[in-house]
Amino acid sequence: MSTLAAPRSEHERWRWLVTGGWSLRVGLVGIFTIGALAIFAPWITPYDPTVLGLEGGLQPPGPAHWFGTDQLGRDILTRVLYAART
Repeated sequence: MSTLAAPRSEHERWRWLVTGGWSLRVGLVGIFTIGALAIFAPWITPYDPTVLGLEGGLQPPGPAHWFGTDQLGRDILTRVLYAART
């Protein structure tokens, strides 16, 4: 015959956040980092995500555009950070 365990208290239910393994912490740091980058995207990125720059299309990654540019000359890093907001 099996025995029933006592129900967990409210404190014990959330204890796994503190005692969780390294993978939980790495995941939470990653999620919070992406969230912070998305929130502060207008202040981080030097380019407007909607402005076209046809003369600078398809540039490779470099100091001016860390992820390069797309066919229409838009900065890809800027567009990725703004896309994280949606």
